[in-house]
Amino acid sequence: MADRTIGTILGEYLSKINYEDLPPDVVELAKTRILNALAVSIPGRDMPASVVAWKSVKDNKGACTIIGRSEKVPPADAALVNGVMSHTLFHEDTGLGGHPCTMVIPAALAIGEEVGATGQQVITAIVAGYETFGRVSRGMTQHLSRRGFRMGPLIGPIGAAATAAKLLRLNAQETTHALGFAANLGAGLYQANAEGTMELPHQAGNAARGGVTAALVAKNGGVAASRVFEGDRGLYRLFTG
Repeated sequence: MADRTIGTILGEYLSKINYEDLPPDVVELAKTRILNALAVSIPGRDMPASVVAWKSVKDNKGACTIIGRSEKVPPADAALVNGVMSHTLFHEDTGLGGHPCTMVIPAALAIGEEVGATGQQVITAIVAGYETFGRVSRGMTQHLSRRGFRMGPLIGPIGAAATAAKLLRLNAQETTHALGFAANLGAGLYQANAEGTMELPHQAGNAARGGVTAALVAKNGGVAASRVFEGDRGLYRLFTG
């Protein structure tokens, strides 16, 4: 971890963000992202993709809420279903290379509820997730979509991991490892567009779940490659050349 890499720089930066550092307009914007996620998830609850996601986890017991349902599930499962629900109507926010509210907000709600976070801590984690999502996406190129990849689900686990890491209070090194594991989990293909199938919302849910899982792995001692972003076999070189 002695070498300064993209991952270590991000890990150091994220571990130091505090609510007091956030400008008031950024705080307000983060609140609108939560409202946006709820506004698109509630009507998306009974969409076919959402029902499939719910059925896949409904028997798992945990402490985290699925929007619009009374049963509680583990955090990764809540992030999955809430991510799917938020991406079924395609009215969610758009920018930074994808639809970050479908991945960052589910991770924030799940881990925030799991650890009993305050509102300020959740807002700080959301800002951290959006910031990471946007910064990592700037290293990608738009030709990914022309090749059939969806850039949002590729980056989404990294943004979700940043959010989860913040709420889990990971230190700089642990956060770097969380981002590294998350960089291995991104995936999304556009073939579903051509066939009208369910993969697109599930890509968002899987990204949210992947970020939560990556942060939990790092919290429990997981070690990821330090040059996962810029290495010869890292994210940027393999996906963008």
